[in-house]
Amino acid sequence: MLEVEHIARPGYEGLVFPGADVWGVYPLPDTPLAGKTSVRPEDLVGEPLIVSRQFLMKQWAGECYASIKPTVSTDIFPSHWRRLVEGRVGHMLGYLYFQNEEDSVLGSHGIPFDPPLETGNALIWKKGRPLSRASQVFLEELRRIVGGE
Repeated sequence: MLEVEHIARPGYEGLVFPGADVWGVYPLPDTPLAGKTSVRPEDLVGEPLIVSRQFLMKQWAGECYASIKPTVSTDIFPSHWRRLVEGRVGHMLGYLYFQNEEDSVLGSHGIPFDPPLETGNALIWKKGRPLSRASQVFLEELRRIVGGE
């Protein structure tokens, strides 16, 4: 299984991919949040937010967590969240894939979280479970490409 926001799991082996996903916010244009260079948990209190259910907000927001109330908490793919932002439902929290470019749909730059939040990705499988020959070859090739486990 490809695990986004990888965490170590007992009972599973994994191949961790290099690099990290940087988290932040795509703010609604023409709002005070849009003018910031980084976003702290207290900046999100009282703001309309679109968040993914798997988002590690409690860990990142700490003491402010109880005061942050998402407008929309969803399992839909981030690419579909853009429609919600276009409709001015709220600020979108997610990965900052294009943080240095203005997003043509959202009309704003992605702004990183402060403190920073980064998550990794990994391919994981159940420990002790025999892999098919095709899976073994696939895993060997991935290890070669990524440079180890």
